[in-house]
Amino acid sequence: MKKLLAVLLSVLMLVSCCVMSVAAGDEVFNDGTLSWNDNFGDIFNDGELDWSALCCQFLVGSAEAKAGDTIVVPVSITNNPGIVSMKMTISYDESVLELLDAAAGDFVVEEQENVTVASPSFGPIGGGIFTINWIDALATENNTQTGVVANLTFKIKEDATGSTPIYITFNENDIFDKDYNNIPFNGTEGVITIIEEPAYIPGDVDGNGVVNVRDLGRLQQYLNGFDVTINEPAANVNGDSGINVRDYGLLQQYLNGWDVVLK
Repeated sequence: MKKLLAVLLSVLMLVSCCVMSVAAGDEVFNDGTLSWNDNFGDIFNDGELDWSALCCQFLVGSAEAKAGDTIVVPVSITNNPGIVSMKMTISYDESVLELLDAAAGDFVVEEQENVTVASPSFGPIGGGIFTINWIDALATENNTQTGVVANLTFKIKEDATGSTPIYITFNENDIFDKDYNNIPFNGTEGVITIIEEPAYIPGDVDGNGVVNVRDLGRLQQYLNGFDVTINEPAANVNGDSGINVRDYGLLQQYLNGWDVVLK
């Protein structure tokens, strides 16, 4: 019996050593609030966690719109640990976007004790590069607010297609706290996606811009061999490989108020 207990004890000690050696190989982050002496443990990073999201973030908004549309793109700050200065440069493709206006957001609206409520200053509009600058050098406390620093109004050029990024860049010495310590940060670009208008309206067989019983009649003529002209992509309402009586049936259902989708 004693020999059996000795063997079991040896096995347990071997397993414990293996576990300790694995744990020792992990990367451990202590946020300063936990005491190793109290056996609380801490946070273990398995290599899949993105710690960058925990630092100060500047983000450019993204949007989807059609060519010719006017859009408002916010530039925001999150995870603000406390700053008295920030300066950033916004870059965009002038062949796709035209910057029309810039306005201060809600970042500096809410009152905070010992912090001057100051709006950001803006550089000149045009040239594909735009500067946003905010500084409160007389503050005795750091500004810890988050929100929209600026709203940028863009017009998408009439001939624009595809998508285009709006970049945000910094100089590390331009973002600091009241003691002039640089604040680590990340910047996230925005993407403007241009939605392309379809070249036709599904079901608009005669191409007059609306879908009605005239289209059903024209499609019936076409299927019966009449010498008529139709908009073939619009007539293929079920999206298969050809125009046939299935399209006629689906279009008839649509016009009679059935819950069907024309493609």
